[in-house]
Amino acid sequence: MAGYKESMDDELEEVFNMALDNGVLILMQSQKLLGKFFPEFTTHHPLSNSI
Repeated sequence: MAGYKESMDDELEEVFNMALDNGVLILMQSQKLLGKFFPEFTTHHPLSNSI
């Protein structure tokens, strides 16, 4: 199974734009949660400086 590679970004952006152009609404709940949880994590976990 292939994983994410940074070299895929241009193609992923093209697919993302095509989806939006065709009316696909993407709810980015995971990004919202990361934005909420990450600051809490870095505040409460002493090893988070290595992230």
